[in-house]
Amino acid sequence: MTYKALKEIKIIFVFVAAFVMVVTNAYAVPVYDVTILRAPPGSAFNAQVVGTDINDARQITGYIPAGNSSLDKAFVTPSITNTFDSDSYAATGLFTDLFYSDLTVLGTLGGTNSRGYAINNNGRMVGSSAVSGYTPQHGVVKDEGTNILTDLGTLGGASSVGQGINDSGQVTGYSEIDSSFTRRAFVGDENGLTDIGTLGGSNSSGRGINNNGQVTGVSEINSSIVQHAFVWDSNNGMTDLGTLGGESSYGQSINNSGVVTGNSLVRKYTSTGRAFEVSHAFLWDSVNGMFDLGTLLPQNERSSSRGIDINDNGQAIGYTDSPSGGLTPYLWENGTMYNLLDLVNSNHPFSPINARSVFMGINNYGDIVVGNYLFTRQRLSNIPEPAPLALFGLGLAGFVIARRRRR
Repeated sequence: MTYKALKEIKIIFVFVAAFVMVVTNAYAVPVYDVTILRAPPGSAFNAQVVGTDINDARQITGYIPAGNSSLDKAFVTPSITNTFDSDSYAATGLFTDLFYSDLTVLGTLGGTNSRGYAINNNGRMVGSSAVSGYTPQHGVVKDEGTNILTDLGTLGGASSVGQGINDSGQVTGYSEIDSSFTRRAFVGDENGLTDIGTLGGSNSSGRGINNNGQVTGVSEINSSIVQHAFVWDSNNGMTDLGTLGGESSYGQSINNSGVVTGNSLVRKYTSTGRAFEVSHAFLWDSVNGMFDLGTLLPQNERSSSRGIDINDNGQAIGYTDSPSGGLTPYLWENGTMYNLLDLVNSNHPFSPINARSVFMGINNYGDIVVGNYLFTRQRLSNIPEPAPLALFGLGLAGFVIARRRRR
């Protein structure tokens, strides 16, 4: 083999090695910085807040607990750009940017409390507010440009709650339909709500809605209290997603590809053959059905998990039993369930061990809000996608081979 041939092979080898390194880095274990969300300085509310959802502009909604749920107040934030930088802290020793308190506290529909539950990419929030005293509650929406809450009304009963909103402003949630306290899932907007029915029982609830108008949630399947997760759309109605083998399941969030996350009861057996059920988080799609995400304690047959939210990249979040005890938030991506607290930047000045709220949300950039903690995902800039890299590699190899043939 000639020196020139060896040189060309070396060039190809170096390129392939670089390609593998870049693709590997693109899919490396994620790293998060953490910013604590606080109520505005001098406010009459407690310092901590509860973030429930985050959009792609890194706007967050949720509520500020006032020590009594009858006095909670909904809030929204502007786009959060000044998040805490752990690496910068390590270099300078500064600690001042750890807290973020630029929140707008919202009012009510006339009652004592309100909560925000979801926010779309246009900054529109959906939630609930008391209309008089503490109850009844009505679903509400808030436009980006104002702090005014608009009443969604009900399906005929006294109360309703808005729980999901898409980028077109369509909302879902549940509403009482009469004085018997029967609840039904709905879709609609401030101009009116539509009852989307049940899977055979009396009650249902909408939890999430995507940009195609598909809704996921939970519905009774018969006259008993057994409930199953569902997907609803205007063409096919309500589809039962089944379970992971247990009695019930619950749909929580649906992305724009129609993938659902939630949780289902799983039936297990003790060493003596006695049956019991535990909750496991799942992913569901129309091709593969329901997939068990498991838990962080696979060796513990009684460990549990719950799926809460999923983004358009298939990254799902929820909470699970923790190896250190109690519950911990998880991030599931590329087939792996991570303890979210293990992904915090090693330069972070403290460990967010109290980030265990059941309310959480994830945007399409992988940023996550859990209670009063904002987990900002570190992003690698200017990394080509694997497909373009592969095409470039093939082009380079072809170029080298063509040169050799011409010789």
